[in-house]
Amino acid sequence: MLDSADWISVLETADEFESPPTPDISEDAARFPRWDASKYLVRMASLAPSDVARILANVRTANTSVNGDIIDAANKLPIDDAVRLVPAIRHAAESLSVWVHFKDACEFCVKICDSGHIEEAFELAEALFLPREPDSERSMHDPKDYWYREGLQQVSESLVSASPERMIICLRDWVGVLGRANRGEGPTSIADDYSYIWRPAIEENEQNSDYDLAGFVVGVLRQVCERAISEDLIPLSRVLAILTEQELDVFRRFRVHLINVFADRVPELARSVMLDRASFDDSALKHEYARLVQDRFGELPESDRKSWIEFVDQGRPDVDREDPFFESDEHLTNYARYWRFHRLHLIRRHLSDQLLDEYNKLLEEFEDAKLAEFHSYSGPLRYGYESPIELDALRQLDFADALKAVCEWDGESTSSFGPSVQGLADRFEQYVKDNASGYSRFAKELIDKPAPFVSAFLSAMRNAITDGKAISIEPTLELCVWLIDEKRSASGDSYVYEQERALDVIRGLLDAQTEKKEPSQSLLDGRLAIWGCIERMCEATPNSGVLQDNEPDDPRDHDFMTLAINSTRGKAVETAFAYAGWIRSLASEVTNPSFEALDLIEFGQVLESQACGKNRSWVGLAIIGSHLSTIYHFDERWLENHRDLIFQLEDVEENPEEAFGWAAWNAFLTWTQPHRVFLDLFRSQYDYACSQTSEVAETERRSQSPMRSLSQHIAIYYGRGYLSLEVNGSLIRILLTNARPWVRRQLLQFIGNSFRSEKDLPQEVVKRFQSLWDFYWPMHGCNDFLANPEEFVFADWFAFGSFDEVWALQKLKEAVFSVPAVIAGRDVVNRLAQQAERDPLSSIQILQRFIESDDQNWRVAEWSAAATDILRTSLNSESSKARDIAESLIDRLGRSGFLEFGKLLGDKF
Repeated sequence: MLDSADWISVLETADEFESPPTPDISEDAARFPRWDASKYLVRMASLAPSDVARILANVRTANTSVNGDIIDAANKLPIDDAVRLVPAIRHAAESLSVWVHFKDACEFCVKICDSGHIEEAFELAEALFLPREPDSERSMHDPKDYWYREGLQQVSESLVSASPERMIICLRDWVGVLGRANRGEGPTSIADDYSYIWRPAIEENEQNSDYDLAGFVVGVLRQVCERAISEDLIPLSRVLAILTEQELDVFRRFRVHLINVFADRVPELARSVMLDRASFDDSALKHEYARLVQDRFGELPESDRKSWIEFVDQGRPDVDREDPFFESDEHLTNYARYWRFHRLHLIRRHLSDQLLDEYNKLLEEFEDAKLAEFHSYSGPLRYGYESPIELDALRQLDFADALKAVCEWDGESTSSFGPSVQGLADRFEQYVKDNASGYSRFAKELIDKPAPFVSAFLSAMRNAITDGKAISIEPTLELCVWLIDEKRSASGDSYVYEQERALDVIRGLLDAQTEKKEPSQSLLDGRLAIWGCIERMCEATPNSGVLQDNEPDDPRDHDFMTLAINSTRGKAVETAFAYAGWIRSLASEVTNPSFEALDLIEFGQVLESQACGKNRSWVGLAIIGSHLSTIYHFDERWLENHRDLIFQLEDVEENPEEAFGWAAWNAFLTWTQPHRVFLDLFRSQYDYACSQTSEVAETERRSQSPMRSLSQHIAIYYGRGYLSLEVNGSLIRILLTNARPWVRRQLLQFIGNSFRSEKDLPQEVVKRFQSLWDFYWPMHGCNDFLANPEEFVFADWFAFGSFDEVWALQKLKEAVFSVPAVIAGRDVVNRLAQQAERDPLSSIQILQRFIESDDQNWRVAEWSAAATDILRTSLNSESSKARDIAESLIDRLGRSGFLEFGKLLGDKF
């Protein structure tokens, strides 16, 4: 691991910072490879801040992992250097490539705002939080996204202090985008946004549901407006004017809400709204107007009260007696009385004796007045298991009494309905979360307590660690040791799940301390106990208690990581790597020179046991395979000496049921970025795996196929010039000549996808891939395409590759005319339109094949603009054949209903 800033200039000269790895995205999965170069720059942020900022400021990528590194570096850099990374982070946010690191991006936004870089903070905030229109290429944020909500709250609190008006305008605009999206095409009024459904009350109210993102952002806007006005950061009149600029009902409601909240500042305005008959009758303002009247009616003079009651006596003016809704005169009369009841309910505290008597009779008749304020009303809902002791009751107790209360409840725990132990454990977990730092010192009190409450306590501790809260390490570790050591073979209550929670806590402590790089004495004192727990759990069952691995039984094309990370042993081996990383990170801080060596010897013993010894298993080796890069950095010589023992890929020929090495190999392919070091180190394994590509059958879950990952490794090695087509037996040649067609397609699709994301590949790389296609097409390409014409692998090559245009058009023509029909996307036709001037005849012939293949005319609308360009160019070309084909296609399209193409004939004639 490079730990010196001196390497920056060396790596920069070698262009190591120029090409971050591209994401691997398919229809149902995505993988974002790590970039060692960006990881290195993050480590150098404190040592060479100016160089790190200069380099990362120029990185633009859709790789979420790399963007996370940029954000990490920004949070570690001095503020004047960090602010230089705002354009890069903004680009990542606008391309929706920061979600895993969204919390850190929000913290960075707050940091630069608080340091006085207001403009940059707003630019970043707008990129992070601006909702995308639903018909754009980038969809709106997931309304259930936790970090979006948390981040918006955090950032808005900071930005409103810096520039309240701008923050309010931003939030207003974001609500507008979301409100118009919720409205859809239904309403006839431009203002009608159905906000009474997605935000029944502007204020906080139990009727509101934060499930809808628009409703949530309204809540943030309310908080910001009320704070800014209360602290005199902005006048109420200015806020009301800002809200008036958007024509949606939600903003009209918002104005009434603010007028009510700050009525003491604008009493005359509050009065005018209450006495405005249009507002009185406006159903869109129903809730906020009702709240205004209930809160402020008593402040009106007597004459104004009488005027308002006259509105009630006049009845509802917009009732149509001919409306079929009213089945009879009696129905109409009852409706009028119900409407009057709701209006009187709003001023019930100020009614005269006569009206109060009338109101009470109506209340007895109609029973409930909740709809006096709302268009609809939902009662409280309960989620999850029911508890015999609710959270509010637990909060009244100190920890000892709360623990005693939950442990002494003797109700039936297996009932499907009613109070249960699980429900009680859920409430206890929430109770502990309220003060996890304080309650952590009582961890030893959970020893010998029922398993559900032990699990609840540990889960709360793990969440606290994840949130960066300090907990008492010594008692927490003692509880974990008891669970793993003394309860390892306990009878009675099963503590297997709780032992996994204990591992989670240990892993969390190790990760947190590794990141801080500050030795915790409590953790150091307990390191032998920690390692003992990890070592014992590494011998646990390799099976998962929550997941069965029901995939096909060919280990050569199976990703065992899902099983591994859900099994006790897999989690233990993962924690062992976290322990080793922690020891290495602290080795320089500990005075004992044998500190690192002794601990890593024990780690090595577990590693050998899992990789080569009695504990070989699918799950253990899958975890090890995913960490081969880490092992290489720990001890390159050890990995070189043990690679054949780890993999043993040939075992699949004699005993596939125990060919465990494929779990390590497949995890390595899937989770490790290809590197020349690994190509040289694992050359024999690559050779053998490539030889197996002729035997492995295609599975439905293609996106998770390790054979797919193998083809990607080989494509990258070839693109970088490490492999040659000219050498018989080379890995790339084996795949192109001997692999099954579906593996070849994976190879070629990955290369095409790389062209899509990498616009400026060096010409030597482009020529290398051009040679690859020329080698592949005459040998297998035509037959592969005939067998699967829906797999148009040359599409991305043509649309995005920087190939010679004559060559690319020729190869496209060869491909589309080698099959009876071919479906082309917009990108291919757009690129074809760009080349039409150079070769109008070939372009129109290819377009003709696309149109004839689209017998249902589903695709024409998708690429009509590009098709129009090709047709126009062909009509104006010197080729009579091109002109004839163009006219024929326009006629065909017109007969299919695409009459707009007929205008092209007017251009010509």
